[in-house]
Formats: sequence, structure tokens, C-alpha cells
Amino acid sequence: MKLRHIFCKTDYVSEWAKMMHWEFYRSSRFICYYLVRRIRQYKFETDGTFKTIEIRLGSDAPCKIVLEDVLQVHLPIDEKRYESVRDTTDYSYYIEILRKGFEKASKFKHIPLDELNRYLDEFIANGYKNEWQYTKATFKEYGIRVEINAILSTFRLRLNAEFYSIKSKKHLCGGILVSAMADEFYIYGRGDKKDRIKIINDTICYFVGYQEKYPLFVLDVWDIINGIYRPELYDYSKFLKDDWDRECYELNKRRYTYKPNSPYFDETKY
Repeated sequence: MKLRHIFCKTDYVSEWAKMMHWEFYRSSRFICYYLVRRIRQYKFETDGTFKTIEIRLGSDAPCKIVLEDVLQVHLPIDEKRYESVRDTTDYSYYIEILRKGFEKASKFKHIPLDELNRYLDEFIANGYKNEWQYTKATFKEYGIRVEINAILSTFRLRLNAEFYSIKSKKHLCGGILVSAMADEFYIYGRGDKKDRIKIINDTICYFVGYQEKYPLFVLDVWDIINGIYRPELYDYSKFLKDDWDRECYELNKRRYTYKPNSPYFDETKY
């Protein structure tokens, strides 16, 4: 069994901790996911009892295995310290928690402690950036290729699409495709499933995950070839038959439509 997931969240030990649970989880997510990407490359084999390290803030209880394969590590939480860095680009408290959590976990189970600390040092030295190539595609019949790159911060996940000519290697156009809250829905619920990019009837269709029936975004291929970048959220509401599907569609519209003037997608928070 390989180590594949790292999470950090508050426990439900107080009203404050309950209120901060998902916010803290989301705010620390971009660091944890950086570690996840690096540790998966390392392919660390555990002793077979866990594939996830979950750091829980709220008590100093001993480490234990829960839910069959989760190594749960408990640490006290410093509410004042978190409030002082909340909604800022000061990530020192998250880094400190992760280091302490890994140190405590290493006394309970064998984990790649040196590697995890090295990845944290690497992350800090790189300016706290979590960026990677998300997916790519080549369309020889149209002479274009596309690269979609991910930028994950404590505030949001952004996917940038860049289109190039295969023949001249010239950059044709590009820009923001997705700008969304940095939550698990996109990173894990969808991102692990390999997004697909297809051209159907001269329309570039961006599907999220193999199971998606309808594209999330569409772009006109001739616009792209002529240097015009104009992604549109695909309107598949007419195909939906029940209220739940329609509600999910409306959620996607709010979640993934890029709104540069909205404080929800504050470009100053990188």
C-alpha cells in the first residue's frame, strides 16, 4: 500500500473549530496537494495499514489508524495564531503544523519523514507555488495543440489554457479557463480522473473526468486558429431531466465561470 493522501483540518472540539473546519482545510490544501504530488512520485510503500496521513487539530491525543487506512495524527490548535494568518499569504503556521504532524506520525509508523520535510523546504524555496501541467492535447487535423496548466493557491484553483500552432510553434492565444475555490471537488473529485479535450463539429470541448457526459467549456476552433480566445460554459441545461441535475448545473455555472470583477475570484490573491 502506497502513501497517497495528506490532509490537514480542525477537529470538532469547539464552536470555533467547527466554524473553521472547512476553511482551514481549504486554506492548507494547496500545500498538502503539493506534498501529495511529490510523494506519489516517490512511491513510498507503507506497512500496509495506511495510505493517508490526516493531521487533526484540536487535541494532543495519540496517533491511531482509523477508517481502515488513515493514519490520524492529533495536535493542539493555536486559535490566535491561525486568526493572525487567516486570509493572508503568511503560510508559516500551516508549514509548522505539517512538520509537527509528520514528526509525531513518524514515532507511531514509519513514514518518509526526511522526504516530506525536504518537499516542504522545496515548496518554501519556490515561493510557496504549486503549479503543474494539468493536461494537454494535440489536434493534427487542425494543426494546433493545447496545454492546460494548473495554479493552486490557498485561495483558488486556476487552470490556464494555452494554444499553439504545431507547424510554427507560435503561441496562438490563451487565458484563464477555470478559476474556482481551491476545494476538493475539482482537485480530487475530478482532477484525478484525467480531463479530456476533444474537437466535435469544429468545437473544442473540455470534459472534466472520464465519466462526464457533457463538456464543461467549449471554444470555437476557428477562433483559436485566428488568435481569439473565448471560452464559454456549455449550456447543457436543456438535457437535464430532474431538479438535482439542474441544481448541479447551476452550481457549475457559479463555481467555474471566470468573473474577473468578482471578489470571489480576487486576482490579487495568488
